[in-house]
Amino acid sequence: MKDPVFLLLRVTPLIAAAAIPASADTLHDNGVGVAGINNAFTSDEDANISGGMGRRVADDVIFATPVTITGIEWTGGYFSSNDTGASDAFQISFYQDNSGEPGAHIATVNAGNSVNRTDSGSNFFGGGVNIYSYSHQGFSQSLPAGRVWIAIYNDTGTGGDNWAWAGFLGAAGVGHAVRDDDTSDGFNSFNVLAGGATRVDMDFKVCGTVDGPAMVPKFSSITYSSGFLGITVTDIPVGESFHLRRSSTGTGFSAFNPARNFTSATSFPIFIPVNITNNPNGLIQIFEGPSP
Repeated sequence: MKDPVFLLLRVTPLIAAAAIPASADTLHDNGVGVAGINNAFTSDEDANISGGMGRRVADDVIFATPVTITGIEWTGGYFSSNDTGASDAFQISFYQDNSGEPGAHIATVNAGNSVNRTDSGSNFFGGGVNIYSYSHQGFSQSLPAGRVWIAIYNDTGTGGDNWAWAGFLGAAGVGHAVRDDDTSDGFNSFNVLAGGATRVDMDFKVCGTVDGPAMVPKFSSITYSSGFLGITVTDIPVGESFHLRRSSTGTGFSAFNPARNFTSATSFPIFIPVNITNNPNGLIQIFEGPSP
């Protein structure tokens, strides 16, 4: 019996186009934006909530390759009387991941009052608390590939309201943010801002440069047995999803049914049925994102 001949293409043009930026570029956008904000969470060294020493909020980001951060943007406001106080005293801290929570401290950027603060023109919950847009540039902080936690917190002192980091709270998606109610000893007493399937995404954008080539998925092994191809893919960026499509001509790739989606956590090989009698030749290609 004739063995099937399958040409396995490495990547889609969408993935191949992910070039290394030559200058500062957006490395991660948490995708909330002022229009998507519907909540805010206190992140202030002077909050003194429930007898604690303050509160810090952190959200995670996954980098496919080591990066250098040179700027960050975020939003927030002052609760509950819109009193901004005398000045801001922002700090931006970076942490390694520890099983889905902030772990070892990497570094802290002391932004202080050297931030650009602009009234966005929008308000929290349709009320009188302004949503401010902030940005801080001009620093350089190297971060490793993989999941990194970013905490943004202020210290408004006793002369103004507590500062709160703006974000989105909703039922869809898998966003995950945490807080620590005792800032005297760093992150060690976590509270997930929402549990279950509830999504929590803080509003922020990270800018900088990529320090090395991004990982690109590739086929590492292919087997055939009893009418099935067994396909193994390696070099899959953590936190990203991909899927396989097929074509008999090299154009008009169609999705498999059921879908062949995979991530770095997928157990390989992925098995695909083939009919070597009616269609001995074919092409399989990797596409970015989940199968349509």
